[in-house]
Amino acid sequence: MATHMQYLTFRCPGCDRRIGFPTTHAGIPVLCPKCQARVMVPEKDGGESFLVGALADAHPGTAPRKFPAQDDAVAGPGQQAATHALRFHRWKRTAQRLRVAVRRLPWWQTGLIAVSCVAALAFSGYIIVGEFSREWEAREKANRQARLPDAPRRSRSAPEEAQPERSRSQPQAKEPVAETPAKDREANGGEAESFQIATRDEQVAQSFDPTRLFNLESSPPSAKAADESESAPEPPPVRPPPLPSAKAAVPDEPADSVLKLLEKSGGKEEDRPAPEATVVPDRANGAEPPAQPLPPAPVVAVELPAVCPDCQGTTFVPLPSYRPYVWDYKDPAPDPAAAVPFLPCPKCQRSVDPRTAVAAEAERMKNAPATINEWTRKLNARLECGETRHVSVVAQLQAPALKGLLQQLDRLTQHVQTTFRSVLLAQTRPDTHRLIVVWDRADYDRLIDVLAAERPEQDWALARRASGRVGRTFSFFNAQRGLGTPVENLAVFQFAHMLILEGTDGKAADWLVEGFASHCENAVLRKNLCYAFRYAPNEVRLATNWNAEMARHARQGQLVSWDRILKLDLIGMKPLDYLSCYSMVRFLATEPTRFNALLVNIRAGVDSQRAIEHAYGRPLDDLQKLWVSWARQQR
Repeated sequence: MATHMQYLTFRCPGCDRRIGFPTTHAGIPVLCPKCQARVMVPEKDGGESFLVGALADAHPGTAPRKFPAQDDAVAGPGQQAATHALRFHRWKRTAQRLRVAVRRLPWWQTGLIAVSCVAALAFSGYIIVGEFSREWEAREKANRQARLPDAPRRSRSAPEEAQPERSRSQPQAKEPVAETPAKDREANGGEAESFQIATRDEQVAQSFDPTRLFNLESSPPSAKAADESESAPEPPPVRPPPLPSAKAAVPDEPADSVLKLLEKSGGKEEDRPAPEATVVPDRANGAEPPAQPLPPAPVVAVELPAVCPDCQGTTFVPLPSYRPYVWDYKDPAPDPAAAVPFLPCPKCQRSVDPRTAVAAEAERMKNAPATINEWTRKLNARLECGETRHVSVVAQLQAPALKGLLQQLDRLTQHVQTTFRSVLLAQTRPDTHRLIVVWDRADYDRLIDVLAAERPEQDWALARRASGRVGRTFSFFNAQRGLGTPVENLAVFQFAHMLILEGTDGKAADWLVEGFASHCENAVLRKNLCYAFRYAPNEVRLATNWNAEMARHARQGQLVSWDRILKLDLIGMKPLDYLSCYSMVRFLATEPTRFNALLVNIRAGVDSQRAIEHAYGRPLDDLQKLWVSWARQQR
C-alpha cells in the first residue's frame, strides 16, 4: 500500500531558495541540492535553518547568491530581484545542535543527564549556603565570646565554680589586708622593674590574635614570697616623711554623686538591704567566709602634715588653659614659652619668677635635637624624634605617624591635668623621660644589645623574650611592622605607667599601676587592647569594652573583693582581675580631689588600704558596696 510522505520546506540560508526534505530528516544536517551548502533541517515546516560547520562567509559555497527568490517574488521587466543573506546567531545555532544531540540520545541517557544537572545545581547551592553559614557562625561565636563570662557562673549549689583552681593540699594562713608598701622601682639607675604587656587585636569580637607582649620585672620572685603556705610577716609601722597631708585638700562632705549613693539610698548602712550583686570572698587560703559578716572597721587615722591645697606638695599648678604642644625635632623650634608644662604654685612658691621657666625651656630645647644623632648612631637606623611637654619619643616611623603618636600622648597629659586639676600625674619631662619605638624584631634585638652593653648590671633575658619593657623613666616596645596592636595603644599604655610611677615616687602598688594605665588607654583611645604581666606569659581573652564586661560581672555577682585586688601582683592574673583593677581605679577617679589625696598618701609611704580609707573618708567595705552599685550601671 502506498504511503504519503510529508516534507519540511524551508529557505536555504546559503542560496535563499526554498527546498524541502522528509520529516524524518528534522534536526539533521543535509546538503542543499541547489548550492551544495551544509544546512540544518528545521523541526517544523517553514522554520529557520542555518549553515552547519562554519560561518557563512567562511564556508565554501555559502556566499549569498544574487538571483530572484523563485517562490516569493520574481523581478519584473527592467527590475533586479532582491537578494537575501540570512545568518543566525552562533548561540542559536549551538542551541539547535544541542537539541538535536539530546533528541538522538536514548531515554535513559537523557534522564541521567537531567539528574546530573539537578545534582550539580543542588551541590553548588549547598556550597554557597554553607560558606555563608560558617561565616555567620564564626561571627556569632566571636560576639558570644565577647559577651559570655570567662568563668562559669557561680550558683548556690556550686559556689566554688566561679573561683580559679587552687591547690588545697595545704591550708594557708590569712594574709593581712594592708599589703607591704611597694618597693622603690628605681634601684637600677632610673630603670623600673620590667614587666610584660600583652596586646590584643582590635577585633575581638574580631577573632583575637594571640597576645603580643612586653615585659616588667627582671628578676623572679623570691622563694619565700612564692611560698603560699607560709604566712606573710606583719609589715612594720609606716612612718611617713614630712610630706604635706591630703587632709586639707579633701572636703568634709563627698563632692561627687558617686560617694553620695549611700545617703541617696536612705537610711543607715545597717538598715539597707544588701546589694543584688555580691562580692566573691577571698578563698585563696582555703578558709570559708564567716557565716555572719563583721561590721565594717572604722577609718584608720593617718597622721600626715598639712599640705598646700593648690599644688598637693608638688610646688607646681597646671596651666590655666591647656594648649596642645607637639614638636618634631626636624622642624624649626617653637616658642619656648609654649613648652612650659606647668607654673609655680602661687600659694607656696610666690617668690619664684615664672619667667625663669621660659629661660630653662629655651636652654633645654637647644640640646634636644641632638637626640636624633645619638640614637641614630646607636641603632644604625633612620629615626624620627619629637616631644610633648612631658615625654620625648624616638621612633622608626614616618614623620606623619610620629606626629600622630605624639598627639595621642599629649592628649593623655591634657586629660590627667584637666581631669584631676593637678600636676601630680604630669611630673615627667622630655629630657628625663623617653619612649623608644622600633619597627621590627631585628631592630628590637639590636636595641637590646645596645642597652645591655650600656647597663650590664641588669638582666635582659626576659626583655629579649618579650616585645618591650616599661620603666619609670625609660620604656620601649616593638611595633611589629605595624601589623599588630596600633602603636598609639602601646605608647599610651606605657606612658601611663611612667606617669603613675613618677607621680607616686615608684611606690604605687600593682593594682593601681595596671588599673591607671588601662583607665588612661580607655580615656584617650576609647578601647582597651593592652594588659601587663610578670615573669611568664599570661594569655587572657578580654573584650575591648571593659565597662560592659564589668557591668555584666556585677549583675551576675562575680566581682572580686577589694582586699584581694589590693594584693594582686601581675603574676598569673585572671581576666576578671584585670577588669577589676581597671574598674576600681576608674571608680576612685570619679572623685578627682580625693584621688589626688590617695596619691599623696601612697607617695608618703602609706599602704593601699589605709591610703584609700583616709582619702575617701569611708571604710573599705562601704566603698566596695558603692563600687558594686556603680559598676552595674556602666556601659
